Amino acid sequence: MSTNPSRKVIVLAVDRLNPSQIGAYGNTCHSTDAVNRIASRGILFDQAVVPAANLESSYREMFGAASVNAAEESWLASVNRAGVESMFICDREWLAESDALNGFDSVVQLSVKPLDRLASRVSQTGLARFFAQLIDRLESMPSQSMAWVDCSGMAGQWDAPYELRESLADPDDPEPPKFHEPPGFVFDTKDGDPDALLGVQQAMDAQVRMLDDFVGVLLDVLDQPEFADTMFCLTSLRGYPLGQHGLVGSPDADSAQALSLKYGYNECVHSPLMVCLPEKFAGQSIRSGKLVTPMVLPALIQSFLCRADDQVESWLKENSTLPQADRAMIVFENRPELVLQTHAWKFMLNVETDECELYAKPDDVWEVNDVSQRCPNEVRLFRELVDRVLKNPDLANRVGFQLPEDLVTRHV
Repeated sequence: MSTNPSRKVIVLAVDRLNPSQIGAYGNTCHSTDAVNRIASRGILFDQAVVPAANLESSYREMFGAASVNAAEESWLASVNRAGVESMFICDREWLAESDALNGFDSVVQLSVKPLDRLASRVSQTGLARFFAQLIDRLESMPSQSMAWVDCSGMAGQWDAPYELRESLADPDDPEPPKFHEPPGFVFDTKDGDPDALLGVQQAMDAQVRMLDDFVGVLLDVLDQPEFADTMFCLTSLRGYPLGQHGLVGSPDADSAQALSLKYGYNECVHSPLMVCLPEKFAGQSIRSGKLVTPMVLPALIQSFLCRADDQVESWLKENSTLPQADRAMIVFENRPELVLQTHAWKFMLNVETDECELYAKPDDVWEVNDVSQRCPNEVRLFRELVDRVLKNPDLANRVGFQLPEDLVTRHV
């Protein structure tokens, strides 16, 4: 298995970044020109879903996944064996020390001490300091290497200057809040003050707007000749709920327990996923509606670094030939919550209380119209599937797995 010495891969995983905050996914409240550039140069997945609520668990699954060519070893071990230097870069000590990262040649923790207040200048923010150090590291990447970059992002301090929050508020809006730590609370969707959610949204908008500026600086660096044969990916392995279903951020366990279905809604599991390939692969930008998880990345990364160009090019044709590239069903489990999502439906069940909800996909993006009472046949079929999944958690990943016909298409 040979590699091209000039090939590099950079994956930027921004924790708790929601697609709803990005212009390429339909956001019009603030500009994300830099992130939109990534989408315009490659593949954007509209229906990427994260199958786990815990970040460390997601990484453990991601980096332990089997090689596409050798089931007995991980894809990361296969890439390392091919002579590619792999590094994991992050800004959180607990993650840098996780054994989920044992397959990397090196783990680098950037020094970004959080502020205990809002920054007075953008250059003081945690994101500014993170990207300054990150770019220094990337500019010294070996010619044959991969860097997986985990940015605490929206899970870190919300320290954008207050003036930026003000600039994103409408004239009639209340004054934006001045908190600097990521908010986490249960919101009463019936009687709660909507201005509380508006303030959280304004603060989030400021963080994302600032993030986009730094992504733009990074993209300018990647436009340099030494990165001409580099694959760049942007994703997130979990979202940040903003109160749509009563949950804001990550409340303490006691208050969150009041919600029977908490983390399976789109605002938590819908992942931004964009892949920008080098010019030799570039064609028109592709928008894929296929149901995927970020677990599609290992197969593509391995194929790219190991010069299986026919497999890489297949992504630009139908996006369906590599493992995990088009799923019949994705299972999300965060006990007592169990979620089954197909191309046509999302079924959510609390296995302790037996409460369930059903949403028509992909039209009901934010899951506002529960149709479980109108679709008893589909609910019955999903309940039968739940029983099978509980007995065999890997059911949906098995070769030859097929859904009942009524769960493939929608009849509402």
